[in-house]
Amino acid sequence: MRKYIVYISLLIIHISCNTSKYENVETVEWSDFKIAKNITAKELNFENSLRPTDILVKDSILITIELQSDKIFQVYNLNSMERINECINIGQGPNDMLIPQFMEMRGDELNVLDLATYSVYTFDFNDFIINPVTEPIRKIKLEAPIFVTAQFLGNNIVGKSFNPEYQLTLFGIKGEKIKDFATYPSSSMNYTDAERIEASYMKLVTNDLGKIAIFYYMTDLLEIYGSDQQLLKRVHGPDHFYSEFKEKEHGIASPKRDVSRDAFVCPRNAGNNLFVLYNGKFIHDPDHTSACSKLLSFSWEGVPDVFYNLNDPLISFDIDQK
Repeated sequence: MRKYIVYISLLIIHISCNTSKYENVETVEWSDFKIAKNITAKELNFENSLRPTDILVKDSILITIELQSDKIFQVYNLNSMERINECINIGQGPNDMLIPQFMEMRGDELNVLDLATYSVYTFDFNDFIINPVTEPIRKIKLEAPIFVTAQFLGNNIVGKSFNPEYQLTLFGIKGEKIKDFATYPSSSMNYTDAERIEASYMKLVTNDLGKIAIFYYMTDLLEIYGSDQQLLKRVHGPDHFYSEFKEKEHGIASPKRDVSRDAFVCPRNAGNNLFVLYNGKFIHDPDHTSACSKLLSFSWEGVPDVFYNLNDPLISFDIDQK
């Protein structure tokens, strides 16, 4: 099976003896990654400037979400570098969107989450890439609010909740709420509710076996949940730092600048493996950037596999599982 990885830089277990503040955790080191590889980026020159907030690639097609354009979705042919379609207005009309992000494709179904309306849209991919007035074949309105991210989980949908006790909400295929689950990572750190929610900012991916992988953005922590929505493994590393926040007035929590670091960014399911960008830099560093110079892969059992050094740092990427 060939895998194509498209990168856009947005100007366009080996158990160690380290201790961790997290409970029920395995720690990993850089040396636990079996292979280190260097990747040299190939620059793609399109007919117009790209400023996407999210990207999706399938075969020779690249779709970007560009909220500054007249149409949200811009469709490009990667062979000709030409734009071949644009569709969907930004707004509050019947099929308009406000804060869209891609969910994982399922066969030829292209799925989009609109975070502003808690709605999941499903389009026929082949129609979406050529039809400027494409319409969804399904639209699901989720019964409860979600934040940051959502993915299909078998016939259900799982999303990030804004809840100080449970991180995730499971919905049925019609959008009905089934349950809340996934408590926050247990640790020796004391958080207020506001600090706990902000410190645990994350994104998730799912696979065909019903597993969920949670990658945290301000601590290098990975959690794997099984098909029964129970925690299977918690992995800390490779740099072993923590998300430290301080609540200020009005329930607003901010990162402690002298100790806070960026961790994982933009996780992707690649079939048998997980891929995720990794930063590791202190946010107070004058030269800090959100762009990541490392791409890591793990198995769906949470075992480190390969880390890639990127010559051109990235803030987003996608994988074509063809």
